[in-house]
Amino acid sequence: NERDLEAQAKELRGATRALQKAERRAEGLKESQIALQRMRMRLCHDSEQAQAEADILEEQLAASEARCGELADANVASASFAEANAAFTEALSAEVETLRSTVAAQAESYNAAVENYATAGEDIRALQGVISALQVEMDALKGAKRDADAEAAKSAAQLAAQRSESAAQQDKMAKRITVLEQANDALTRANWAKAEEAVDKEEALADRDDAIRALKAQVAELTQSAEALVNRNAAADVRFEQVYTEKLEAAASASAQAEAVRGRDETIAALRERVEKVRDGAVAAEATAEALRAEIVALKGASGEAAREQGEEIAALREQLHDAKKSNTALSHEGNVARRELKEARSESEDYLGNLRDELERRRKAEAEVALMKRMRSVAEKAARKLEDELGGARGEAEELRAELEQQREAGAGAAKALEALKEEVATLETQHAEDNSGGAAAAARIADLEAKIAWMQSNLFISEDDMGRMHAELEAARAAR
Repeated sequence: NERDLEAQAKELRGATRALQKAERRAEGLKESQIALQRMRMRLCHDSEQAQAEADILEEQLAASEARCGELADANVASASFAEANAAFTEALSAEVETLRSTVAAQAESYNAAVENYATAGEDIRALQGVISALQVEMDALKGAKRDADAEAAKSAAQLAAQRSESAAQQDKMAKRITVLEQANDALTRANWAKAEEAVDKEEALADRDDAIRALKAQVAELTQSAEALVNRNAAADVRFEQVYTEKLEAAASASAQAEAVRGRDETIAALRERVEKVRDGAVAAEATAEALRAEIVALKGASGEAAREQGEEIAALREQLHDAKKSNTALSHEGNVARRELKEARSESEDYLGNLRDELERRRKAEAEVALMKRMRSVAEKAARKLEDELGGARGEAEELRAELEQQREAGAGAAKALEALKEEVATLETQHAEDNSGGAAAAARIADLEAKIAWMQSNLFISEDDMGRMHAELEAARAAR
């Protein structure tokens, strides 16, 4: 039971440690989750800020578009207002002429009425009543004039607001023109810098062209020297073939001689063998002779016939021995001659082999020089191709720089045209505003002149109610047109 309890305690301790590790891992996971939540909140905040900035930019864009639309409407309104002013000026001119003719006709009719009704007091009193009624209408007209003045003040305020807006727009255009001029200056400086860079690159390309031409000249010289060396090697090969053929023939003859010498040596060896055999035979013959001598000495007592036969045999053996000695001497002489010829042939073959070795060495050197020249030529060609590739790349870069410079020049020309267009637009707006101002002032002056003439006519001339109504309608029409 104690062991079971100890095992259970160990298991509990292991489970506790595992639980602590799991708690630490859970805390780490919680911290990582908190960090992730913070990162999410930060990203949400950044995305909200970016969205807010995008909304602000969109609002600014919409406001600038609306402002552009308002400016375009203002330009259209100013153009229509200028047209209305021109029409109003023409109408006022026509009205003034009409009024002048009407005043002249009314003056003539007034003079005729004065002459006709000089004695009619009642008609004069009636006319005074009519004049008093006209005075009342004149007061009403003055009230209408005050209303028209108030409307004119309102229109003047609106015109001042439009002038302020146009001034602000002119300031904006001036600032934009300044920015465009600065951008054009910067673009011009950049174009000049790029043009100088292109000139430097063209000079570098010219230097590279000179280097390439020099390398090509060196390559041509190396090619010529290589060709000369190849020609020399070809001539050397031809000479080598000739010498080699001659030496082969000489070697063939030498080999034939050597074969003959070998045959002679074999003959000499055979003769030596024969000489040895003869020597052995001579020794045997001498031994036989000694034996015969001993037998002769021993057999002296034999018959004379047997002694002569043995003497003849001995003499024959001596002759054979003498002939063998002669042939041995001749063979020795021939062997000596063959040895001298063999030594001469060996020395000739050694000289020939030495010459062949020298030719082979010269040929190897020539081939090595040719291979070196070929390698030098390939290296020079690779360098030339590399330089040509670099030159092509530099030319491509120069072409790109030229194209970019042309694009920037075209962009600068477009910016200059846009600047000129903006200046012309500003000048047009200033001219339109000046014309609007001058047209409004002229219209106000003409209306005031017309009202003064009407007042003078009402106070000094006889005007019928129809003419007065017509003039009032014309005045209202002129105000409405204004």
